[in-house]
Amino acid sequence: MRRCSRALAPCPSCSVAAAMLCACLVALSVHLAIATELGAAPRLTHTYQAMESRGRLRAFTRPSVSNYSTLLLSEQGDVLYVGARDAVFSLNPSNISEETHSRVDWDASSKQQECVMKGRSETMECFNFIRVLVELNETHLFVCGTYAFHPMCAYIEKENFTLVTTTQGEVLTEDGRGRSPYNPTQAYTATLADGELYSAMMKNFLGTEPVIQRSLGSRPAMKSDLLVSWLYEPRFVGSEFVQEDPEGDEDDKVYLFFTETAREFEFYSKVVVSRIARVCKGDMGGTRMLQRMWTSFQKAQLECSLPERNIHFNLIQDVFTLRTAPGQTTFYAVFIVEVGGTNVSAVCAYSMDDVRQTFQGRFKEQKGPDQRWATFTGDIPEPRPGSCLRGQSSLDLPDRTVSFARDHPLVDQTVEPVGQRPLLVAANARYTQLAVQTVRSLGGADHRVMYMATDAGTLHKAININGDMHLIEEMQLFSEPQSINSLLLLETKGLLYVASSSSVLQVPVADCGAYATCGDCVLARDPHCAWDARSERCRDTQEAEPASAWIQDIERADASGLCPADPVEEKEVRIQAGLPLLLRCTPPSNLATEQWEHDGRQLTSQEVAYTVYPRVGLLLSSPGPQSVGSYICYTLEGGFRRAMASFNVRMPPTTTTTTTTTTVPTTTVPTTAATTTTTTPVTEITPVVHKNSDLDGSGLDEMTRNNASFAPTATAPSTTAGSSNENAGNGERSKSLSRTREETPEVVIRPQTQMQAQSGSEGVGMVVALAVSLAVNVLLLLFVVHRARECKKRVARLVHCEMPERPCTPHGTKAGQNRADAVTPVRSPTHCINMDPDTKSPLIGTPALNESQA
Repeated sequence: MRRCSRALAPCPSCSVAAAMLCACLVALSVHLAIATELGAAPRLTHTYQAMESRGRLRAFTRPSVSNYSTLLLSEQGDVLYVGARDAVFSLNPSNISEETHSRVDWDASSKQQECVMKGRSETMECFNFIRVLVELNETHLFVCGTYAFHPMCAYIEKENFTLVTTTQGEVLTEDGRGRSPYNPTQAYTATLADGELYSAMMKNFLGTEPVIQRSLGSRPAMKSDLLVSWLYEPRFVGSEFVQEDPEGDEDDKVYLFFTETAREFEFYSKVVVSRIARVCKGDMGGTRMLQRMWTSFQKAQLECSLPERNIHFNLIQDVFTLRTAPGQTTFYAVFIVEVGGTNVSAVCAYSMDDVRQTFQGRFKEQKGPDQRWATFTGDIPEPRPGSCLRGQSSLDLPDRTVSFARDHPLVDQTVEPVGQRPLLVAANARYTQLAVQTVRSLGGADHRVMYMATDAGTLHKAININGDMHLIEEMQLFSEPQSINSLLLLETKGLLYVASSSSVLQVPVADCGAYATCGDCVLARDPHCAWDARSERCRDTQEAEPASAWIQDIERADASGLCPADPVEEKEVRIQAGLPLLLRCTPPSNLATEQWEHDGRQLTSQEVAYTVYPRVGLLLSSPGPQSVGSYICYTLEGGFRRAMASFNVRMPPTTTTTTTTTTVPTTTVPTTAATTTTTTPVTEITPVVHKNSDLDGSGLDEMTRNNASFAPTATAPSTTAGSSNENAGNGERSKSLSRTREETPEVVIRPQTQMQAQSGSEGVGMVVALAVSLAVNVLLLLFVVHRARECKKRVARLVHCEMPERPCTPHGTKAGQNRADAVTPVRSPTHCINMDPDTKSPLIGTPALNESQA
């Protein structure tokens, strides 16, 4: 701000407007160019309007239906099932705006009154929110919902898409406790494995009894023990059925992911950690202990951190399982943490081999309630607790093994991520959902492409390149921010399905047509896209022929060696006196940096007459003759330099005017030998416009004859030269001036007698003019104040932050001072807009006053 103030100092006449302009540009450039050291920014940001205009969004929504939360793709991939509030839909996955069947309505009207009497909201909670939707077999779906805080389950016949009813015509329902949560806001997870439903959630009305259970199928139901050492205030986010090697000794398992309050740490406050747990698919419980309870339940801590910065991502949000080959399974999980009031998200990957090795390690134990947790150093019984041996029943386990499994559910070692660090760290984002796929580039290399949904309704697309993550783009999916409830990827069609409270969206995984040039297409590093030199378009690689010479470079993104330079059109800009000039230059990428040249000379940050605002443009605070010339804006990204904008700044055209005056007889007061001043006591000036070409010598003579009763003509408006030779030169100067073709005012001075005749009406006119001028100035002042307030709000929205629990204190303000003009609370993340120590004014402003036509 100081630098900007110094740059604007030479322009006192526009200091207020220029300072406000400068403040707005500072705030905008800070927001757009901020590169958080904790994570990289997306290369491109697509607004909702841009996504809509390009036809990249296709939505499904129905009146009076909300809370679209559950997505299920049929095994054949030909139907997309959607669970919402009081309804289930069957959609065409190629075009979700089309319903393949009429919707299934399943409300909880019979339980709504009871729900309200229990103190729940009639307008928000006492409905049937669909939470579980699985394909039970080839003919039926199994669906469960909250049913107005009375969980129920039912069956849907797939062929005609209707609820299965009894012989009396009533819907065939089952108890949904442990299958669907009571509260629609509670976290849960459920997965189907060989016709059996494995679910994890809070089982009671108050939400205080966690359970991991198995239901459906022909085998007896199973559940977890109520010991706090098993589950303590858990929040379940995902589950996955993993099949082991058919030729091995291990049985198949179900893995669960959740957060819980850790009891093994000794702190005054609660410590929440992320866990991975597993149970054996063939577990039947114990004979004398843990009857119909898991004997194979084990859990371990998931580690995802930045060790060098001592930042631990302890809150897991979602998990995605990627199977690249038989026996090769990788879990991808998204975590969040709050650092200094800012949400920071991370993605960590865990290989199945590392998970197995962790569960084969030692256990933790607490010998007494007043003793510390420590590593168990005794002998581990055989068979090993938690092992899932194929062909052996848990009913045959010895009591010592079952007892040890009940008392030692936590293993000592943590599960470390692949590479011992996160694959991706993103600041100012709160990831809620995740999907991952493997995409093969034209060069034959396989790349992991990840899609992360946020609680603000945006979608990030990223790629892992040689261990480094590159955020390809950020997409704003909704006109207003809203959380994304579910994310489903259909690789065969290249589509993503996004469920939110208001609608379901269908989004293609790539929009190659958005890259207009070869450089943009290559620098995007999107494995779905490549540049077709023949058609000069960026196209989907699925359309590429095997022998086609398409351009793609995912590993290096060497656009300078692969793409020709793009021409740029020069635009002419005129300087307006007294106003700053903004030359706009917006790079096509958030990762690009700008370089400005003036007549071939590169401008530096030390320039006084120029101020470069990243991603905004170049501000000439006090443009003048020294500012004219050629300005070129170059962008630099990944070693690729190209011209983005070119301006030819010129001064405004000069005008030449001639003034002819007729004066009344005057009294000459001698002052010096060089000059005599002519004064008229009472005069009136009436401008008459003529063309300069009409004011030749004869015209001047005619004007002199018409005013012969007055004093001789004078070429100067208010003074005449003392020399008598000056009148003689009037004719020559008039003839010279007659060669121009510009507008020339003719001023006629009338005597006092004529002026007095009109003095009454003109006095009234002067009063009216004065009143109008005063009113205009008042309106202008109100307008400036209004624009200043609007700019302050705009700056707050641009910074996107929220006040922390303890208000931050700007430089120069003492803690506890709580000056409203020193700290500006804005939405997300936390920033303080500091007072400038020189001007004592906040960084607010208005849009540019003298902006280039570009």
